[in-house]
Amino acid sequence: MDIGLFKRAYNILRQNGLREFLFRMRKAFARFILPVSAHAVSADVCMEIDDIVRQCRQLLASEAKREPDKEVYRLLKENAPWYQRIELPGHNLSTAEEEDWVVFDGASDNMLGGRLSARGAAILRPLPKWMFIEKRLPPIEGKTVLEIGSNCGFFSFEFARMGAKQVVGVEAVSEYARQANLIKHLLSVDTVRFINRDFLFEEGLPESDILFSSTVLGHMIFPFLGLYKMLKCAKEFVVLDIDVLSVSNPSFDAVCTLQVSNRDRYHFFNFSNAIISDFLRRCGVSDNRVSRYFYSNRCLYIIDVRLLDISPVLKSGNDPLWSNLSE
Repeated sequence: MDIGLFKRAYNILRQNGLREFLFRMRKAFARFILPVSAHAVSADVCMEIDDIVRQCRQLLASEAKREPDKEVYRLLKENAPWYQRIELPGHNLSTAEEEDWVVFDGASDNMLGGRLSARGAAILRPLPKWMFIEKRLPPIEGKTVLEIGSNCGFFSFEFARMGAKQVVGVEAVSEYARQANLIKHLLSVDTVRFINRDFLFEEGLPESDILFSSTVLGHMIFPFLGLYKMLKCAKEFVVLDIDVLSVSNPSFDAVCTLQVSNRDRYHFFNFSNAIISDFLRRCGVSDNRVSRYFYSNRCLYIIDVRLLDISPVLKSGNDPLWSNLSE
């Protein structure tokens, strides 16, 4: 039995109150009491996820203490906790080198449908889902990439490793942006820069060949405006990775739900695949331009926006009332 789990639950209850405790418990156990996906996951994907889980478990089991660069160790410790695990091979360190550097939360987006423990998913985050995402990306080499919600930079640095010409990470939380810039300095990566801005309200962000966002759309206060802006900022592809809701009633499947927690200071939207697809069509993106990869309780969308006019502006010709009158 994981005594540490009970201690963390007790601390949440003591520090944040019953409402926050119940919210986190509901989120942590939702996959066991609710259907997590109404979409068939292929046998090949199931086998691939099983292989990813095996690799992740082997990595967790084989980790051994290394002789680290003492100055870099001090910097990482002073700037902990870290939400993402980033390897610093030149310094024999990662941002998850010590357990008290890791943010232990539900980590549900990296548990791969419950196959990894919350602890293991948090220590490895976001490697488990990245192992699924990476091989399905459009070509990155020589491209410009805009990441929305870059946190401390894992994905942005991976795009640089894959040969992107330039990567811009946009992060609304100043602490994460500061951490990302520290890692950039330690890795000596010149092709990545980070901007501490809220993408939703920021004007003048550079158009990029590829826009990437993982588990960020639901954090936006106006998520559909955010998705529209993502479509407008990309010249070639939008890569969107999100949780997807299961919907039991097929006649009412375009669903979006809202969860509020942390004494009403935190929120998260969840979406069904149907509501994302409907909105994309409303913005001018037909279904044949969207590749969907369902895995566990998530979906990776690769959205081809090349040569598209993205515009949901309502005109008299669009309005059903005026359209019906003119027929």
